[in-house]
Amino acid sequence: MIHELMTGIRMGLRRWGSILGITLLVVFAGSVFTMTLSDVLTESSVISDEARLRAADAVTFSPQYLLQSPSKTDPKVTDSLRDMLEQGRGYAAIVNNIEIDDPGFANGIPAIVLMGNVDDVFPRLGLCSHAPCASIGYRVDRAQAPDSVHIAGTDVKVTGTLPASAAIFDPNTAGINLDRTIVIRLDPDSLNRLNDIELEEAVTKTVMFNPSRTQLDEFITGSRDAGLILVPHRLNTEQPQRDKDLIVRALMYLLGLSAFLALTVIVIIQTLSVTLARERPSMLVRRLYGATAVGEAVRVAGLILIMLLPAAVALACFQLIGEPVATASRTMIAVILAMAIPVWTTAARRATTHIQ
Repeated sequence: MIHELMTGIRMGLRRWGSILGITLLVVFAGSVFTMTLSDVLTESSVISDEARLRAADAVTFSPQYLLQSPSKTDPKVTDSLRDMLEQGRGYAAIVNNIEIDDPGFANGIPAIVLMGNVDDVFPRLGLCSHAPCASIGYRVDRAQAPDSVHIAGTDVKVTGTLPASAAIFDPNTAGINLDRTIVIRLDPDSLNRLNDIELEEAVTKTVMFNPSRTQLDEFITGSRDAGLILVPHRLNTEQPQRDKDLIVRALMYLLGLSAFLALTVIVIIQTLSVTLARERPSMLVRRLYGATAVGEAVRVAGLILIMLLPAAVALACFQLIGEPVATASRTMIAVILAMAIPVWTTAARRATTHIQ
């Protein structure tokens, strides 16, 4: 059987032009499908998080800045936010402005600060449980990560590692992947020790759970008096349409690529048919000297192997990028292997038909 398989491989190498074209076609289709599927996986994770936020009747804010410099947050707003976070009625995040005057902060690894009740709405994050504490992303080199970070007057120990593909909802993006970040959890009391720009971002990235009209008005009015306009958004009202748009876009991508893959299968089968037709004289000679239909089917398997194996190896290189691309890459390789079965069955049947 090994001899038959190698004969099929050599058959493919003799037709290297056609085989190379098919291989490149599969690599191209598989690469686009892999990257698209990775986006779909990230968006689906974010959508599930958004569903929990909608269940909590969450309110987010879009900022508009009246001043060129960071606003001086009203102490009443800070105290109100601290009380809300301590009571578990929301959370706040700092994503872009952590220790911006210290380029070596966290050894240069991007950092995110979270305060408040994130465990109930992001249960899959696997964050450290007792603030202040910190965790590194799945793709962060542990040797590069610091043992602790100093922020808001506190030395925070880095103790845990987040699961692969961990992501957190952000009001202004589809989601933030945490694989290459350090996530720092701080006590709500730390709000009073943040610098102006950090505190301003914490205010703008506050997510409130089921706030009263009075709480919202006081929070927005106090921020406006300091030069920061906050436009509230209730996820129950605005987010479902956004989720529908994401789902429709993902389905459009998947349907289009599925059709492209179907056409790829047809092209592969037709190419195999042409190749087998050209090999018909030699196949007839082998059959006259005792070659069996099983042997011819194994030769066809060798031909398909030389066609699809390089494509699978190329797609395996996406594993180096990390999650969620790695999961999408494994899915695409499985699709190629599954695709090879009907292709082999059809081609083997045509091969035995050619020599009868």
